Amino acid sequence: MLHGLNSSSLPMAYKPEASVEMPDRRMMMAGLNRSEGGQPRHPVEKLLLDDWRRSEQQDMMAKAMIYGQHAPLRAKMEREILAQFQRLPGIKSSLVGLETVLDMDDTIEFEDVMNLEEDSAMPRTVGQNLGVHDVMEQRLGMRF
Repeated sequence: MLHGLNSSSLPMAYKPEASVEMPDRRMMMAGLNRSEGGQPRHPVEKLLLDDWRRSEQQDMMAKAMIYGQHAPLRAKMEREILAQFQRLPGIKSSLVGLETVLDMDDTIEFEDVMNLEEDSAMPRTVGQNLGVHDVMEQRLGMRF
């Protein structure tokens, strides 16, 4: 009797009724897909995202015209060197030198106060939580 009932029933649609709907697991695995990729959603957002890059290009052009072609190269080299300084693992790097060169140390922004690691619900660290000694042993090849 059950066999006859199953063969005559309609196949289940992809999406069942709302009362018995199960969550779509693909969302947890793949996330949201956007057709535009990482494009801004609004023209003003595009202007805000491009403002810093545009001002840096203008600043480099002004330095090149005033001081010569070596000035923008020197500024870029200084920024790259200051971006490499990091504290030992387990200690947050502040990059104070880079902030000073970029003139970001004069103002307090929203991110400086509200975007702190200790205030976040989930830790932002990615990967293994290795201690100072573990990381230094890996860097120096001291594993026994």
